[in-house]
Amino acid sequence: MTVVETVIETVEIDDSSPYSFELLREMAKTGDYIGDPASGHSLAFANIDRSLPYCVLIEESIRQEWELAGGSGGSLFVLDNMSDPDMAIINAKAIFEKRPGAFLQFQADALTNASIGKKADEEGIPIMLSSLRSYNCNRGPCSRGSLYGNK
Repeated sequence: MTVVETVIETVEIDDSSPYSFELLREMAKTGDYIGDPASGHSLAFANIDRSLPYCVLIEESIRQEWELAGGSGGSLFVLDNMSDPDMAIINAKAIFEKRPGAFLQFQADALTNASIGKKADEEGIPIMLSSLRSYNCNRGPCSRGSLYGNK
């Protein structure tokens, strides 16, 4: 069975923040953060599978950028989904209990992501869901992703 879901969401932006998307993106590109924008915030990341080199690179990048942006180690919650949808659900429940400012969910199963995304919405936790078919990384080299993204 194939499930395709498109989500369009309107997001309210806190105008009191001195950090625009463009400024944050530029600071991330250069690695030169002004004023510790992550300080006082928390972030959760559920990695798809730490046994995959590509996923390790992503996790290391998130940790490095968090620290460069002034985030403390105690405000970054990182868990391993182990390419297991059931583990992703368990990890998400643990993350929801921590009440992070934002949650990055990296899991291959679209139905699991949809379920976690719905719960995050109910909990009022901003979430970014990303799916990756991890088996491709086992067959050959995976290209390193960029965390800079687009709007």
